[in-house]
Amino acid sequence: MVKRVGNYILESRLGEGNYGVVYIGKQVESNQAIAVKVIPVKNLNEKLYKQIELEIKALRKADSPYVVKLYDVLRTQNNIYLMMEYCGGGDLEKYVKDFQKVKEPLAKKWISQIIEAFINLQCNNIMHRDLKLANILLTTKSDDASIRVADFGFAKILQNDLATTQLGTPIFMAPEIFNDDHYSYKADVWSLGVLSYEILTGISAFNCRSIAQLQRMQREEVKFPANCELSQEVKDFIKIMLTYDHERRPSFQQLKEMPYIQSLYPPKIEALLPRLPAAPIHEEDKKEEDITIEEYEILREISEDEFEPDQLEAEENKVNEEQDKPEVKIEPNYWELATKTRDLDCILNETEGFIALQNQYKDTNESIAKEIEKYCKKRYESLLEESKKMIRVYNLTDSDYFFNEIYGKINTNLKEINKHRISGRNPKNSSALYEEAKGIMDNEPGHNQVKQALLLLTVALDLDPNNNLIQQCYNDALSDYQKASLHPISKYK
Repeated sequence: MVKRVGNYILESRLGEGNYGVVYIGKQVESNQAIAVKVIPVKNLNEKLYKQIELEIKALRKADSPYVVKLYDVLRTQNNIYLMMEYCGGGDLEKYVKDFQKVKEPLAKKWISQIIEAFINLQCNNIMHRDLKLANILLTTKSDDASIRVADFGFAKILQNDLATTQLGTPIFMAPEIFNDDHYSYKADVWSLGVLSYEILTGISAFNCRSIAQLQRMQREEVKFPANCELSQEVKDFIKIMLTYDHERRPSFQQLKEMPYIQSLYPPKIEALLPRLPAAPIHEEDKKEEDITIEEYEILREISEDEFEPDQLEAEENKVNEEQDKPEVKIEPNYWELATKTRDLDCILNETEGFIALQNQYKDTNESIAKEIEKYCKKRYESLLEESKKMIRVYNLTDSDYFFNEIYGKINTNLKEINKHRISGRNPKNSSALYEEAKGIMDNEPGHNQVKQALLLLTVALDLDPNNNLIQQCYNDALSDYQKASLHPISKYK
């Protein structure tokens, strides 16, 4: 794609951020490389429009060498354009993927720069709320690179020290965001702890598959790999950032005053750095104040100086026309994504129960085993299709740990079924499943036997959904199973 907007030219696509697509471009007169975030106006409702204006306001208020610079903002009838500092080193997520992890001295430098950036943000009443590897950019591809905090799509300008909205990327979100109605700037400190652990070890601090499991792990002291060669000093520094109780968790200012970081600052420079209260007051009666509509006047001016590719070619004869419009995906609602991922995980676990039942019948009743196999294959294919849809809708990447583990297991299990399929005829034999389940239910079964009958009847109903005998037997088995269970289950079918 080549496109001109005002005094800027957009060239190739770099990636995606909150609400829009990011391109590399240049300023025409200076030839300076820039990153351009393109946000189609047609995709924006009033809420998203306000959030973009908040992102712009936060970037303009930030005054740190370690926060990505916003050079210019243009709006046309079709799009909003954010002209920003170009960082040629990619992001930390890509760096860790390429090099496995960051060496401790280099990580220390980058962590200290992130702390500086967030101290500046707090001085300007800005909470980022989405600190993760993908949102930390590197200025160059060398070890001399500095970091730039980017993507303020979830940022909030606070009128007090508290926020209430539950959002972020779950693996990086602080416990109080899950648990409380209010949280402070210290939620970003927790996210820095998770980020620091990952860049230094190359693995996630929380290897879990659900929000509930994540919440349990957050309460425990973080553990390091057995072969970890990190110094005790950096381990302790990470542990203190991952303090579960946010009242005892240090602020960014307190982190900078710790010996681990303090050694990077000569006394003269340190004396000039901004200072904040050690711990913002956590008052339960305070509420997050919304910024009034009068303050949203950043993008009201309309510029007509926008040239689509065909117009630009006619005007300047030196660019190639590209007809395709860029696709734009809205940043996912992470709570909605977490819920759908959890549901996917539950169905996957249930399907693995059917696989175990199939293995039980492989040597004793091939007809039943074959029907269960077909049922499992259909469920895995449905799960795979739903997973692929989630990848498209939510723009999922390698950093989405919960989803990727489930997605990998779905693929693996489906391949196993296709690889070791039971040979022979393929009749629809619901009666054999029903008779087997009925025989189990007629013999005063225990809890496990009732579950076995319930699974058999689920497959039978899938084959013959209008069979009243199978339906009645299924209802009886489900009722018996729920009475015997500590936690009643939903229907399998």
